[in-house]
Amino acid sequence: MDLATALKGKSNPRQIADLLNALRHEERVALVRKLSGKEQAALYASFKDNGSITLDDLVPSSLTAFHPVYFDGVNNIPFFSFFQKIMYRLPNRSIAGFNECGARWLVGPGYFTVTPDPPRGSVIINYKKLPHAHPSHFPDIQENDTGLSYFVYRGLLDSLYKVSEHVFVGAATRDGKPLPNYFVLVRDDSTIQAKRVLDHRISYTMIDSFIVLTFLIFFVLSSCLDSINATAPVGRFNQESALNRSWPLPFVVQIYLWWCREVDPMLLTNPVWVKCLCCLSSFVFAPFYLMAIHAILRRQNWIRNWIIMYAGMLFVVRNLFFVESMHGDSASPNFTLSFARFGFYQAFAVLLLWRFWGVRPFNRDERHPTAPKLKRH
Repeated sequence: MDLATALKGKSNPRQIADLLNALRHEERVALVRKLSGKEQAALYASFKDNGSITLDDLVPSSLTAFHPVYFDGVNNIPFFSFFQKIMYRLPNRSIAGFNECGARWLVGPGYFTVTPDPPRGSVIINYKKLPHAHPSHFPDIQENDTGLSYFVYRGLLDSLYKVSEHVFVGAATRDGKPLPNYFVLVRDDSTIQAKRVLDHRISYTMIDSFIVLTFLIFFVLSSCLDSINATAPVGRFNQESALNRSWPLPFVVQIYLWWCREVDPMLLTNPVWVKCLCCLSSFVFAPFYLMAIHAILRRQNWIRNWIIMYAGMLFVVRNLFFVESMHGDSASPNFTLSFARFGFYQAFAVLLLWRFWGVRPFNRDERHPTAPKLKRH
């Protein structure tokens, strides 16, 4: 029986706790990440008035100051629903932490402090009160009411309840008003050495964010610029008719035509093979980019094979374009820009192959199977 079935079957909290306690960490994480938003809300309702939680349940008091404890989490927001909270004890023995997710570079680390709330049997994750210190290899502490952090962490208080020995469920409020936002955390008791783990996780998070941003740019280019060659006749197309198109907008077409004249005149001749590749880009790759962005943000491993196939195609096709633009009948008049453009495509293809070559690219334990482990406390 999985957790969703247990919730639908109205299992009592003790049965749910026993189910989770009997699993390994990876199994618990996989189980909670299958929960829908409604199921997370149902889990919160089941445990809001059952049991109690202490600060020791989150970060044992036996740990030294700044020793990190990792929590793998899932929430019910559409994007970046998989995340991590990393908590630690301060020298005064209070608890603080921050959020690690694919959008940290954009919205900030979201530092918080944790305080007990005995009357409710919960603890409060307080984003309004920031810690005064953090481990040296953690990101810098930033205010939660500046920049884009304002829309995510400002005035936020999370009420957290204990579900089982390792699993916790929470709900958010802002300025005293309940929000329809729920989340589930799974504590990792066998954390890899603190600094090494954080460095690996941050590096992969930043790489994934860069890949998502690049795919988004590629989607715009495919749906706008490549559609020009995809729908133009073979041979040198009429530039005046291109400016009279309803899509893309005329100023975009003007920029594209400038690029063609100054850097890539081969596109103006629009040979059959270029037209075919632009059709592939506009009608196949464009929707693929959106699919890949969604899968990476959701950390779904099924996208791996598709990205590897795409990276191989990108590497081969861009080599053909590069050779033709350097030595073909319509050679580029600007070697520097042409080389920089194709060099980026080739480097990006190699980056994709490196990032997604592992069997489960979003599973850190399989990507670092030989990493040393700390003793359990």
